[in-house]
Amino acid sequence: MKVKKSSKRKSTQIRYVRGSPMRAKSFQACIESARISYKGSACLDVFTKWNSTYLMLDTTLKLRKAFERLEEDDPFFSAELEDETPKNEDWEKCQSSYHIFEEVL
Repeated sequence: MKVKKSSKRKSTQIRYVRGSPMRAKSFQACIESARISYKGSACLDVFTKWNSTYLMLDTTLKLRKAFERLEEDDPFFSAELEDETPKNEDWEKCQSSYHIFEEVL
C-alpha cells in the first residue's frame, strides 16, 4: 500500500530527528528559520494506536517546511534515510490521509 510507505517515510524522518540531541537541536533551528509557530514536537505513530498515526501526520504536516529545510541543510539526513527520504508525493499522500482522519474524527 503506497500510503503505508509514505507514512513509514514520515516515521523514519521523525526517528532521525529524535535520534540524538544534536539532531533535535538542528531540527529546532530549522523550525525557527522556517518561522513555524507550532510549539509541539514531532511524534511517532504507534502501530497499535490508530490515533497516533493521525497525530504523527498532524505534526509532520505542520513541520513540513522544517523537514524540507533539514533535508537541504543536513548532508547526513538524506544519506542515512537513503530510499526512505520523503518525496513530494509522500507529502501529498499524507495530506490526503490526514483529511480522511479529520472527517472520521
